[in-house]
Amino acid sequence: MGEFADRIIAAFKEETEPYRASWRSVQVKVVGATQGDTWTLLGLQANLSYEEGFGLDITFDDPKLIMLTYSFETKALESFLDALGSGCITVAGRELQVIGFGQGKCDKYRKNQHGLLSQEFPYVLLSFYGKSVRELVEENDLDDTLRRWGHDSLYEASGEFLGFPVGGANSTCILLLAPIYILGSARFVGQELQVSVTHHEAINRADIGVSFEAIAERSAPPLRGKLPLSPSALEHLSDFQNDTASIRVPEETRSATVRVFHKEKPDPVDICVVSRPVAAELNPAWTALRLLWSRTDKGQPVDGRDVFQERLCLTGQGKDAGRFEAAILNLMACAGYSSVFTGREGGATGIDLLAFAPDAKEAVAISATLTNNIREKLRTLLPQAERLGGDLKSITVIPAIFAPVEPSVVLKSDKEDAKAHDVALVLLPELRLLSNSVSTMSLGDLRQSLRSILLQGKRVPGMGL
Repeated sequence: MGEFADRIIAAFKEETEPYRASWRSVQVKVVGATQGDTWTLLGLQANLSYEEGFGLDITFDDPKLIMLTYSFETKALESFLDALGSGCITVAGRELQVIGFGQGKCDKYRKNQHGLLSQEFPYVLLSFYGKSVRELVEENDLDDTLRRWGHDSLYEASGEFLGFPVGGANSTCILLLAPIYILGSARFVGQELQVSVTHHEAINRADIGVSFEAIAERSAPPLRGKLPLSPSALEHLSDFQNDTASIRVPEETRSATVRVFHKEKPDPVDICVVSRPVAAELNPAWTALRLLWSRTDKGQPVDGRDVFQERLCLTGQGKDAGRFEAAILNLMACAGYSSVFTGREGGATGIDLLAFAPDAKEAVAISATLTNNIREKLRTLLPQAERLGGDLKSITVIPAIFAPVEPSVVLKSDKEDAKAHDVALVLLPELRLLSNSVSTMSLGDLRQSLRSILLQGKRVPGMGL
């Protein structure tokens, strides 16, 4: 085909050299026709594959036209490429002239889920294009048999028999596709950026590199670095391995770009761009609260998150009982509960807040306190919770005491008493966990996290727990 074809084929060989060991066979589809006594290649599609499958299948054999599929071992790939460059390949005992292919290129592509070149992995594509079959017929470069049969009929037949349509107004083409069996994926899970790399077992983990760039909101500089891969415990496909890596990223991170390299190539094999769900998508209630609480005080910015933690008594600053109860109500709202004040504002004793789950099948009866008076709170909370449970028969009432104190200061007897009566103690560790989770969890996930705290070790009637 000329020097231009030799340069493109040489580029293909160089680009695919590091991955040769991952291919076992070359699976080929061919369409050829005659002009006089000479066979001419009209179309060829070849896919390198990790699967075995050697043989010949002639789907249409006519004295003037042939359509077939065949496979050969990858050790013969070099001679196949050389024959292609020289302008003549031998298929099923016929020598097919490779002529008229005036354009060509070698490119790398990411995975493609559509059309003729559908691939789950990144790939290198060697391609040559020539005149359309219609032009060849009209210019008498093909036999009269094909003229009578029709170039459009050839397109339909090759598409049906081979899954590789050649003919009509489409250019004659040669397509050689070499999948690179290295595939990256990434996702955000809470505060972590998690990366997974699937690769053929013939490609060593040590030869694969992963870099990342995490982009934060506002004008914060991006976080960049490299990630070491380690084997995954997940089950993987035969012939393939799955490796993983992860890194904790700032809460303000909004997106990340992950690049997967082979050590012998400067350009990435695969690129993954992943966006973190914005806070409004995760939890609109928290987004609104943080926005409204954020302000400037004496020329200094105040983050709404700091305001929330202060009102939950997590910062060591002055404690206010009214603000603490309001913060609990807001925390329950961020978890999807509808809450009402019943104690300080309503005059009821024992229960300060009553929070109803979205399905109205659960109600959390909350007694709030700033000090370690758990025994006193149990004494007033339990009768009211039992009263509600008796009257609201369709609702499971879960009693809970919220107190910003360390577990170590709570008497062992008070803990045992609370456990015996299925009363949840939500203390400083749980309050810290929940306050950190409002900005990283969806409303539903936060509710599940809260329920696991409330129901841990409890025998809640009707809940099967």
